[in-house]
Amino acid sequence: EEHPELVKNDFYITGESYAGHYIPAFAARVHKGNKAKEGLHINLKGFAIGNGLTDPKIQYAAYTDYALDMGLISKSDHDRINKILPVCEVAINLCGTDGKISCLAAYFVCNSIFSAVRARAGADINHYDIRKKCVGALCYDFSNMEKLLNMHSVKQALGVEDIEFVSCSTTVYQAMLVDWMRNLEAAIPTLLEDGIKLLVYAGEYDLICNWLGNSRWVQAMEWS
Repeated sequence: EEHPELVKNDFYITGESYAGHYIPAFAARVHKGNKAKEGLHINLKGFAIGNGLTDPKIQYAAYTDYALDMGLISKSDHDRINKILPVCEVAINLCGTDGKISCLAAYFVCNSIFSAVRARAGADINHYDIRKKCVGALCYDFSNMEKLLNMHSVKQALGVEDIEFVSCSTTVYQAMLVDWMRNLEAAIPTLLEDGIKLLVYAGEYDLICNWLGNSRWVQAMEWS
């Protein structure tokens, strides 16, 4: 509505990491709205997810295998940490049916797998690039990005209100904990069947949303 001259352009949704959750949801909502002829038609052509978290049940089970393959943990560490997996999987299954409390439980149980891997790999390892050391709470210095996004001219260009951008909002993080362990792969097959294209890509050295887990959920996805 703000830019009617752009309405007919092809529309793609892209993102990385936790966007593996909200991009499929966003794409599914846009596609549903288009089919129901709600408001303006958005010419959705495809979406892309880079090193994303989409199907936690599959991806959390890949942590120990990836870490072992990359030499971050030993075989005995691998086998010991994997004993948490059955409990994690049960918790994720309950999250899919019971809602909030079960989803919070799944978050804490399953993330103990990642925490155990990271502890054995080294507390200072950068889980976004295992070749590097983690510097600061977020492993990278995003201060220049914050300065850029908080410039008045940038906010005007983006068409957003005069809000303060931060690298990581504790409020948002806490609010999303109940969503963390939900499977968003379920929304994707319908999009693919209707001709919406998907690109899933992952870097070799990312631990937290590693290529192995991403490859496994893509291979497990059922569609024609």
